[in-house]
Amino acid sequence: RAVLERALSAATKRRGPQGKTFQRLLKETNQKAAMWFVGALSKNVRKQMGRRTQVLGSLRTVRGTADLSDGLDLSVIAHLTPADAQSLVEKIRTHLDAQRNSTMVKPSGIGLLMDRIQLKAEGEKVSLDLRLTAAEMTRLQAPLALFASVLVAEQLPPPPRRGPPPGQRIRRAEPKQK
Repeated sequence: RAVLERALSAATKRRGPQGKTFQRLLKETNQKAAMWFVGALSKNVRKQMGRRTQVLGSLRTVRGTADLSDGLDLSVIAHLTPADAQSLVEKIRTHLDAQRNSTMVKPSGIGLLMDRIQLKAEGEKVSLDLRLTAAEMTRLQAPLALFASVLVAEQLPPPPRRGPPPGQRIRRAEPKQK
């Protein structure tokens, strides 16, 4: 805890825009929440992220809170350029809609989770809120665990092949003649 407090103190005491940014983020974040975070991305980090997708290249700050004491109460707020904020919300909604109707998600009940995600873009701000009751969290545990294991399995390399490559026949050894 002491290490985190020193790091936070150092970040907010910086002179210039970074220190002011952290101070602003801290004021806007509920630090009494069970879990909270703030982050400001440097120009170098934004440049690296922008190589993957333009939208992420304009991400300047992110902050949020989470509480698991009675279900799930999650709130994340990101600041981007106004055009990219709207674009990010549209991309997330498109992705959620595609996943909601997939053969893996639809029968599992995970659609409830996707239905509860509240997204909105207001100017440069994107907010994502998700609230689930304790009963809903319990109901989603098994499907989410299965879903996560499938996603992990899809990322694993295929097992090594045994036998000849596809399309080749196995030659049987001829019996030795005496």
